[in-house]
Amino acid sequence: MPLTFTHHGAVDGVTGSCHQLTLPDGQSELIDWGGGGVRS
Repeated sequence: MPLTFTHHGAVDGVTGSCHQLTLPDGQSELIDWGGGGVRS
């Protein structure tokens, strides 16, 4: 199994993102890039 990087999230309207890094040995880690979006 190769190293993979998968995006998990909505198509529209999110202020952050979450990604899953999967290592060749099958272990995985979720990476949450919290949102804080820009407000006017």
